[in-house]
Amino acid sequence: MQSMKVIYRPFVFIFMGLAFVSLVVPSAAFAQGEQLRNNPQKPVTDKSSKQVTAQNSQAACANITGLSTRLSGQVDEKRTKIDQSATTRNEKRVERQEQQNQKLTDKRGEWDKKRQDNFAKLREKASTDEQKAAVEAYVEAVSAAIELRRTSIDTANQVFKDATTASISEFKANRQADAMVLRSAIQAAVEKAIANCPTQGKQAIETMKSEIKTAREIYKNNKGANTLKGVIQSAQEVRKTSLKEATTTFKEMMAAAREDLKLVLPIAE
Repeated sequence: MQSMKVIYRPFVFIFMGLAFVSLVVPSAAFAQGEQLRNNPQKPVTDKSSKQVTAQNSQAACANITGLSTRLSGQVDEKRTKIDQSATTRNEKRVERQEQQNQKLTDKRGEWDKKRQDNFAKLREKASTDEQKAAVEAYVEAVSAAIELRRTSIDTANQVFKDATTASISEFKANRQADAMVLRSAIQAAVEKAIANCPTQGKQAIETMKSEIKTAREIYKNNKGANTLKGVIQSAQEVRKTSLKEATTTFKEMMAAAREDLKLVLPIAE
C-alpha cells in the first residue's frame, strides 16, 4: 500500500503543475491585452507619410535653384526669336519695296516713251506759230504735272518706308524690353522662393508659381497692346491719303493743260 502512494505521488505533482499553468497563462494574456488597449501605438504609416512629404518638400526646394536658369533661358529664346522675326520681316519688306520700285521705274519708262510719241504727233499737227506755241506750252504743263505727281508719289513711298522701318525697330525694342521685364520678374520670384522655401516649404513654391504666371500674363498683354500690324496700317493710310491728293492735283493740272491746247489746236479726247 505504501508502494502505491510512492507511485502516484509524481502524478499528483504533474496535475498540480498543469493546473497552475492553465491559470497563469490566460491571466498574462489578459494583462497584455489590457496594456495594449490602455497604451495604443500610432500607426507606422502616419510617420512614414510625414517623412515622405518632408522629403518631397526638400527635393522641391532643391530643384528651385536650377529653375531660374532654365526659365531665364526660355526668355532668352523669346528674345532671340524677336530679333529673328524683326530681321526677317524687315528683309522681306525691303525686298518687296525694291521689286515695287523696279516695276514702277519700268512702267515710267514705258509711259515716257508713249508720251513723247504723243508730243511728236501734236507737233506734226501744229501748222501755225500760235499752234506750235500752244503745243509747247502743253508739253511743259504735262511734263510739270507728271514730275509733280512722281515727286509726290516718291515722297509718300519714302515716308511710308521710313515709318515702317521705325515701327519695326520700335516694336522690336519694346518687345525686348518686355522680355527683360519678364526675365527679371522670374528671377526675383525664384530668388524669393529659394530664400523662403526652407521655412515655408510648399507655400513658397506656390507663391513663386503665381508670381511667374502673373509676369507671363503681363508680357502677353503688352504684346497684344503693341502690335506692329496696327502701326504699319496707320502708315499705309497716310501714304494712301498722300497718293490720293497727288492724283487729284495731277488730274486738275492735266485737265487745265488740255483745255488751253484745245482753244488753239483741236485734239482727240
